Amino acid sequence: MNPFEYANDLMVKEGYDVDIEERKDYKEFLINRSISYQPDLIHIINEINRYPDVDKKLHYDFLHSIIPKKKRSRQFWVKGKKLENIELV
Repeated sequence: MNPFEYANDLMVKEGYDVDIEERKDYKEFLINRSISYQPDLIHIINEINRYPDVDKKLHYDFLHSIIPKKKRSRQFWVKGKKLENIELV
């Protein structure tokens, strides 16, 4: 699984992953970053970011227990339009 799939599982699914400690692809930083794009979850991610030394199990347990489970749309930053006539300005 990639970190974005972990983030999606934490936000949507009710199921609990028991072998999270053994997973090498569980990256706390990337999971926090992908969840922080949701406006209603930014305060939760800010709270877990205050403790960067927590282990994977504690990180997963905290997010799994506190994030409300519902389907959320992914919101990404939109690139700005490239101005063609920039020299004229």
